[in-house]
Amino acid sequence: MTQHQETLYSRRNEESGNQYIIKNNDRDLDYWRSGVSGKFIESDIFLVISFILSNFTKSSSNIRNILKNCNSSSRCNMTSSSLFNKNNTMLVMSFDGQIQYFSRHNKSASWRLTWSEPRDNCSVFKACGKSAICNTQTGCRCLGGFDPVSPGDFSNGCRRKTPLLCNKSGDGNFSMLEMMKLGKPDTELETTSENGCREKCLKNCCQAYSFETTNITKRDNTRISRCWLWVEDLNNIQEEFTDGGRNIYLRLLPYTEVGANSNSSGGFYNPRMQGTLIALVTMASLTVLACVIAYIYIQKKKANRQGKELWRFTYMTVRGMSEI
Repeated sequence: MTQHQETLYSRRNEESGNQYIIKNNDRDLDYWRSGVSGKFIESDIFLVISFILSNFTKSSSNIRNILKNCNSSSRCNMTSSSLFNKNNTMLVMSFDGQIQYFSRHNKSASWRLTWSEPRDNCSVFKACGKSAICNTQTGCRCLGGFDPVSPGDFSNGCRRKTPLLCNKSGDGNFSMLEMMKLGKPDTELETTSENGCREKCLKNCCQAYSFETTNITKRDNTRISRCWLWVEDLNNIQEEFTDGGRNIYLRLLPYTEVGANSNSSGGFYNPRMQGTLIALVTMASLTVLACVIAYIYIQKKKANRQGKELWRFTYMTVRGMSEI
């Protein structure tokens, strides 16, 4: 390994000790950060890594509980014996800046890569810049209603085609994006309903919100619901995030301008518009049903009248022939 490769990336932790950073010294940029989503998306596995990075000095009670309940979906395939035996754990940084955790069951067993970050192109810090979605297969693209700041280059991210209107608390439309990961919310609140979360978002001129009903109940047996708001530009956005991704609701322009800014990655969401649409569809269905019933009634009446006329014509014809 050359001297340049040894110093190209370095690791540091923030003064709070709760975040670790890998820096690209060559470009003087942060290459990866732990916990970019904050409590919005937490990683049990990184609590284990953080314990190791602290040189085994942090409290281990939570770590033991995590390991006890580990499963494959959390990518936490370690045993408690390997975690607390320093001889069976190894944490290294590769020449390309990836931090890797290896574990083994005993000294005679082979090392196994259990965890690594950044694990893909979308795990790199601000891989696509602000207001741009990262996909591990297709790369970067702007959110619906946004354009690249520099066409063909996502280092500066994307910006809205038309600025938001924030002078009316109830004005706005939302596009739902499923299974998303993104940077830490600016605000976390408790609310009683999704509508309440949406209204708080509009009132604070937010960029997006996310809502979750928890299993925790208050004394009056109502469930506590969490509401996350993003007021500043969105960053570290990744779609199809299977390791704890959540639905978010991206704020778009008012109803009259939505058509020109449709979002191909999510459906429009607005409770009031949804109610109006349901009412219109119901009225249209009832109108069509009434027309069909009226048509059948008219046709049946017409057929009965034609049948009577045919009978009279036949009767008169037979009668006339008999007189001859």
